[in-house]
Amino acid sequence: MSMGDGKAKNVLEYLDNLIEKGKATSGAITPLKTAFTQVVRVVDGEENWGETDVKGIDVEDYMARFANLTMGKYSSDSLTVYKSRVNKVVSWYIQFLDKPGWTPDVKKRNRTPKSKTSEQQKPASTQAPVTPSQMLTQPERPQSMPEIANAPGRVLYPYPLTDGQLIHISLPVRLLKDDARRISAFIESIAIDPPTQETK
Repeated sequence: MSMGDGKAKNVLEYLDNLIEKGKATSGAITPLKTAFTQVVRVVDGEENWGETDVKGIDVEDYMARFANLTMGKYSSDSLTVYKSRVNKVVSWYIQFLDKPGWTPDVKKRNRTPKSKTSEQQKPASTQAPVTPSQMLTQPERPQSMPEIANAPGRVLYPYPLTDGQLIHISLPVRLLKDDARRISAFIESIAIDPPTQETK
């Protein structure tokens, strides 16, 4: 399999190559791979998506079909982000096909060096601790709960409660049964019994 074969599966190899060659970081490429793979898989099917001709992908059409096929699973903001990422991936890969060896200029963000004096003058109390999850994802700005719930690789499931309330549960696309059992046990541990009705 060659990166230049022009199929959707070759796009993933091309993106991985950008990381291997130091042209882009894994943190910059992973969200692009996730969005592209998810959209093409849903639209063209689990078995056939890898053979899709990338030059034949109309991003507008694909995103409209993706939105219809996943109705209710993604917010409008998430769909907008996905569209931007898929558009970028398709654009990069087509340029690579037209000019073999071409690579995008992926610049690091939020990496402007600060002077030592400004760091020393900043009170330690104002520096928020960095959690392990923040270290892994390196978000460009603080994420809100809706952004986390609708992040790529997650599905927002609506679930009606017995009292008529509708809640939404954000879960990963691939949920292991062991994790499902642990989640079930956790929810049961925080649940309360309904108030008992005293008989007259």
